[in-house]
Amino acid sequence: MPGHRRLLSGLALAVGVSAGGVSSPVHASVTGSQGIEIEGARDRRGLYLGPGLLFGAQFPAEDGFMPGVAGTFHIGGGVNQRLLLGGNFGLVRYFAPHQSLGLLGDLEATGFVWRGFYLRAGLGVAAVPTDDSLSAAMGGNVGGGYELWVNQTVAMDLGARYDLRAVPGDPVDARHSVLLGARFTWY
Repeated sequence: MPGHRRLLSGLALAVGVSAGGVSSPVHASVTGSQGIEIEGARDRRGLYLGPGLLFGAQFPAEDGFMPGVAGTFHIGGGVNQRLLLGGNFGLVRYFAPHQSLGLLGDLEATGFVWRGFYLRAGLGVAAVPTDDSLSAAMGGNVGGGYELWVNQTVAMDLGARYDLRAVPGDPVDARHSVLLGARFTWY
């Protein structure tokens, strides 16, 4: 057991040093009355969370077009002003021909390229309709859009997302989804 503790301590130290090297200097901060530094407005660093709503369609190879809507919840942390790491979880409602509900969960990274323009990529699992049931599909998504600040701590982003999922052992090779939507984020 002492060897495991030493290994875990070394790993924790390496992660801490790496995180310190990645973080950005404070630009929009104010020193409070007791010398405590307070982060300023429109700061993406630290905890973020919020809801989202997506509309689109899934294109399985055999079934053709399947419209759907998804309600999502995202939570994570801002590493610096340009990089966010977190999770996106949601409930998907598929319409004809299979009227069913599905769940999705992705780990995502969002990089802000210029001002509010961002690129986002994620990997995870989603429940997708197969025949008359739901199956776990693995894959991910890529997308982009623009984030607008609503006030000093809330932002709304408008974006597009391409989602690709595959069910192991299913005759339909892959399920492609194109989604458009909006998310609100509290920083």
